[in-house]
Amino acid sequence: LGIDFGHSHVAVTLADTAGRPLGETRSRMAAGLDHASALDQAHRMALELAAELGLPHPQGRLPESLHHVGLGLPAPVTDDTISSSEIFPGW
Repeated sequence: LGIDFGHSHVAVTLADTAGRPLGETRSRMAAGLDHASALDQAHRMALELAAELGLPHPQGRLPESLHHVGLGLPAPVTDDTISSSEIFPGW
């Protein structure tokens, strides 16, 4: 599972173990969205994508076959904190 947060979007991709994309979805993200809401949005998108791809998953949970999650942010991260408050205020 790959999640890419941009300044105004979030994109979610599911790939196989060889790294070949199986599907992708992208959505606008409201400016100033707090991190918990943004992660919830990405989680919902991942569940919807898994369902579209026919990947078995328990209600409200990602597929059990999921091995890794990668997360991209357009900001420097130091000690688990985004170092630039201008990019994602409140994160």
